[in-house]
Amino acid sequence: FYLHYPYLAIGHWPPVFYLIEGLWMLLFSPSRVSIMLLSALISTAFVTSTYEVLRREFGHLPALTSALLLAFVPLVQKYASMVMMDTLLAVLSFWAVLYFGRFLDTGSWRESIKFGALASLAILTKGNGFDLALMPPIAVLLTRRFYLLRRLSFWLPAVGVLLVCLPWHFFTMHLMLPTFGDSVGLDFTTRTLRFYSLLLLKSLGPAILALAIVGFFARIVRPFAGRRVETRWAAAAAFVFSIFIFYCTVPAGIEARYFVAAMPPLFMFFVAGADYLSRRLAIAAVKPAWRLEFLILLAAVVFAWTSFTIPKKTSSGFREAVNYLMSRPEFKDSLSLVSSETLVGEGIFVSEVAMSGRRNEHAILRASKVLADDDWNVKQYKPRYSSARVLMSCLEQIPIRFVVLDMSPVPRHFEHHRQLVAMVKDRSDRWKLVGTFGGNAAAGTGPIDVYRSVEYDKQLTPRGG
Repeated sequence: FYLHYPYLAIGHWPPVFYLIEGLWMLLFSPSRVSIMLLSALISTAFVTSTYEVLRREFGHLPALTSALLLAFVPLVQKYASMVMMDTLLAVLSFWAVLYFGRFLDTGSWRESIKFGALASLAILTKGNGFDLALMPPIAVLLTRRFYLLRRLSFWLPAVGVLLVCLPWHFFTMHLMLPTFGDSVGLDFTTRTLRFYSLLLLKSLGPAILALAIVGFFARIVRPFAGRRVETRWAAAAAFVFSIFIFYCTVPAGIEARYFVAAMPPLFMFFVAGADYLSRRLAIAAVKPAWRLEFLILLAAVVFAWTSFTIPKKTSSGFREAVNYLMSRPEFKDSLSLVSSETLVGEGIFVSEVAMSGRRNEHAILRASKVLADDDWNVKQYKPRYSSARVLMSCLEQIPIRFVVLDMSPVPRHFEHHRQLVAMVKDRSDRWKLVGTFGGNAAAGTGPIDVYRSVEYDKQLTPRGG
């Protein structure tokens, strides 16, 4: 499979998302529309779950308005429009938080088991789900229900997670740890804290964030002084704390997508803050029964003015290049080489070929894997060939029919890509430019140049490995 679609790192991520994705493809199809509908379904669960929690306490209209507002957050939009596991992780984590809130309230074995099952699914969706481990002790501290620590039902989820999740992460640890691009320390914590704080302000806007802070004061700070923090709100606050602590200490990278999981609890506090102020502010022009809706609407207007955008997907030209290759009969059973100096270009090409619907009719080589040695974060980069001439002598022995070059402007250049560019230009008798596709200078993408081997008819058709 890797010969045909070399963009997998089996074991780097846990299996839950891929099992769901695979079952979806079997039931429907692996087409672009089908997979995007799966992403839409997960995003719908993400927003609907937030709506349902808010509806129970604040009513239908405030919950609906806030849930729609959540769907419009650019951070949520961006990752809802991608085939990534972060939104599924956010859904499972949020459900786990809600069930732990119920456990805090009842001490029930049933709620404890539900929390443990959902936490295990989250962790087996992505290792970032381990941030849930910090949530229970913080929630117990906020509610002061320390007697739960003496119950077996409190520790049961931890035992379940260790038995279900630890084996996978233990045996794939050698794949995951080398991907950490930073080191634990004060410098990393300071940078991440600044990044995520600014991210929340930029994503939510000043009004929503300010009301969320008010809601935190109303539902956590004031009740904590009186020893009466509600369990559901304690679990939500504990989860936000857990996310900050986890991502500011574990050097797994600094990425905006990690904070998608924080959005539902933050919107809970946003509505709670609006509710708190609506009961204390005298707004002459608005009836008391409509003040909550008015404040939410006012925050939505500020959000629309300061933060709302529609993330645009830019076409790099790979789709057009693949469509061209698929229309060529010689692409069938061919060997192609794709090279890009961006971190995603080669993967886009592989994905586009996979979504074309044809299977096992071709093989693809990624230049970054076969023409260079590097690590996951490309910090130990080294080209395998000393010059374009040496590279050419190697490629002449391989039945490559097409070379696909991503010419997107990038800040960092790689020697193997430069060698390929020099090779096809110096040996125009050997490599013929058959198409240039896409390219958007303003967006920093493309064009994609496709070269065909003039001597491809003389080459052997690759078979097997």
